[in-house]
Amino acid sequence: MKKYVLFILLAIVTVGMFDIAVGQVTGNKVSSRVAKDGIKAYCIDFNWGPGGPNAFTAPGVWADADPREHVAWYKSLGANVIQTFAVSCNGYAWYKNGVVPEQPGLEHDFLTEMVRLGHAEQMMVMAYFCVGANTRWGQLHPEESYGIPADGHIPLTKKYNAYLCSAVADALKKTKMDGFMLDWFFHGPIRKTQIKWLDCEIQMWSELMDGPFPGKGKVTKKQELEFARRSVDRCWRQVRAAAKSAKPGCIIWLSMYNLNHPQVADSRLVKEVDWLMNEGGSVEDLKRVRKELGRGNLLNCLARWNSADPRTVVPASLKAGFGLYGFTRPIKGSLLPSVDDYYLAKDLDDLTGDEANIAMLARAYRGIAVTAATSASPAAPEEAKKIVFVHGKASHGYGGHAYGPAFRMLARILNEKVPAVTAAVIQDNADLAVLDTADAIVLGSDGGRLVKSLGDRLEPLMEKGVGLACIHYTVDPGDPKAVARLIAWIGGAYQQHWSVNPHWEADFTTFPDHPVARGLKPFKAQDEWYYHMRFAKDMKGVTPILSAVPPESTRQRPDGPHSGNPHVRARKGMAEVVGWVYERPGGGRGFGFTGMHTHWTWAQDSYRKSVLNALVWIAGAEVPADGVPSRTPTLEELEADLGVPRPKNFNADAIRERFESK
Repeated sequence: MKKYVLFILLAIVTVGMFDIAVGQVTGNKVSSRVAKDGIKAYCIDFNWGPGGPNAFTAPGVWADADPREHVAWYKSLGANVIQTFAVSCNGYAWYKNGVVPEQPGLEHDFLTEMVRLGHAEQMMVMAYFCVGANTRWGQLHPEESYGIPADGHIPLTKKYNAYLCSAVADALKKTKMDGFMLDWFFHGPIRKTQIKWLDCEIQMWSELMDGPFPGKGKVTKKQELEFARRSVDRCWRQVRAAAKSAKPGCIIWLSMYNLNHPQVADSRLVKEVDWLMNEGGSVEDLKRVRKELGRGNLLNCLARWNSADPRTVVPASLKAGFGLYGFTRPIKGSLLPSVDDYYLAKDLDDLTGDEANIAMLARAYRGIAVTAATSASPAAPEEAKKIVFVHGKASHGYGGHAYGPAFRMLARILNEKVPAVTAAVIQDNADLAVLDTADAIVLGSDGGRLVKSLGDRLEPLMEKGVGLACIHYTVDPGDPKAVARLIAWIGGAYQQHWSVNPHWEADFTTFPDHPVARGLKPFKAQDEWYYHMRFAKDMKGVTPILSAVPPESTRQRPDGPHSGNPHVRARKGMAEVVGWVYERPGGGRGFGFTGMHTHWTWAQDSYRKSVLNALVWIAGAEVPADGVPSRTPTLEELEADLGVPRPKNFNADAIRERFESK
C-alpha cells in the first residue's frame, strides 16, 4: 500500500501562536504546560446515551465512572486539558454535595477527583454546563421551558440565570476545577429564532426591551432577534460575574456549533469568553473570527457530526495556531478503548468517524508521525471540489427520513476516501452563504420543502453550473413551479397523480456504462422507492442508474396523489427508474434518488456506492475506477449516527437479517 508520512508539529508550531494567559490565570505548572504546548483537549461525553426521555443519557448511567481510569485514559491520549462534566444535559451533577443533585448512584466524587488526579498529571481539568438544554430543569419548571427535547429549550429567565450562576459558582468552589465549557448558549430553540412567547418570555420583554410587549403575532423578526440577543447578553454578564467572583482566574470556554448564529454573532459573549471553540470544524471560519474580532484562544473541534476530516483539519489547525478538541460518548463501560492497543495500533485508513478523530488526535498530541494511505494526502484545497449537504429534520419514526445522519455519514466517507472533494453538512436554518462557493449541493427535506424555500437562491447557482442532488422526499415538492425547476435542474421530479411512492424490494441487476455506475454490483434493497417520475422531455440528458421492475401490487393501489393512477397501471411489467443522473443543456449536473426512506438501507454496499459516486460526479470530480470505497457500517454504527435512543419495540435482529445479509 502506498504510504504518505505527515509529521505533526506541536511545540514548534504552537509556541508563540497561542495567547493563552493560563499561566497567569491558575498560577501553576499545569497551566504553563498548556500555554507552552497549546490546547490539546478531549471529552468522553456523558451527554448522549441510553434511557432518558429524550436522546440525553438517563440520570445515573455511567455513575460508576472511575476517575483514576478516566485520567489514565486522557493521559494516554496525550491531552493536556481534560474536559469533563459539572452538570450534564440530563440536569444532574457529577460531583457530590453540590447545589445541583448528583447523578443517582454516583460512586465517586467524580469531578472533584478528576481535578485532583488531573492536576497531579499536569493536566488542566475543565467541566461542562449546557446553557440551553437541561432535562431536569424542564421537568421541574415546565412553565419556563419548551418541553424537554434533546435540543435547545430554555428561555434565559431571571430564575434560570440565577440557577445557572449558582451551579457554576458552586462547582468552581467545591471541585477546584480550572474552568468550564458553556455549550448551546442560546435563548430557547437554538436551530433558529422561533420564540413562541411563553408567559415567562413576555415578562422578560418588559425587563429587556423598550416599550410594552406588542402582542403575540405582532413581534417582528427583527424585534424577536434583538430580544434573543439581549437575553443571551444578560445571561452571559451574570454567569461571567458569578464565575469570576467565585474563582477570579477561572477559564470560561464557549463552544459554538455555528459561529455565525444570529443570536451570538459579534456579541459581547464571543468577544469576552476566555476560550472560543468552533464545533463546526472549519479552520477557515476560525481564521475569519480571529481576523474580524482580533482575538485568540481559539479551538477547533473534531466530531462525528461535523464530518471534518482529521487528516486535514488537525495539521491545518496546528499550523494556524488553533487548539484542538474532540469528543464522543463512552463505548466501553464509561470509557473508550485503549489508545495504544486500539487507536494507535490501527492504520488510519481502517478507521472512520470518531475512531479516526481519536487516532489522529492521539498522534498529534503525542507528537507521533502519521502514516496513512493515499487518503491522508488530499488534493490542495483550491483543487478539491466542494460539496455542501443541506438537510431538514428527520421524521417518520426511528431511522426514517434521517437526512442529517445520512448526510453526515456520506460526508465523512467522501472526506476520508475521495481527496478530490471536500464535503460539509449544514442544517437548513444555518447560514447558507456557504452555498455560494459550492461545486455541488445535496438537499434532503420532506415534501421538497428545501426546493421550494431555496428555489430563488438556487436558480443563479444552477445557471452557473453548480451540481444538485435531491434525495427521497426532496424530489416531491408538489408545487408546479418547484417541480418544473427540479426537472430543469436534475432531469426529473415526482409529479403527484403521475408518480407513486410504494414500499417494495427492488432488484437491481444491470447498470449503464457511466462513471456513476463504477463498482456497482447487482443488489436488492427494500425501500420506499418512488417511481414513474416526470422526466425531461424524451429523457434528453437523463441517464438511468438504478432501474427495476416493481411488483404488480404496487401498481394496483387506488388513485391518489401518491398511491396510484392509470398511467402507472398501464406500465405492467416494465422497469422503472428510481435513481438517475442528468447533464443540463447549459452546463451543470444533477442527481435524483428516490430511496432513503429508512436509514438502515445504507448497509447495502452498492446502494451506498451509487449515491457516493453520483455526488462526486455532480461536483465535477473524477469517480474512482471502482467507485467510492467505504466499509459496510454495522447496525450499531448506523444507530450511533441517529443520535437518539433505540425504541423498546425496535427489532434489531430483523433489521440485521434484512439488510446486513444482502
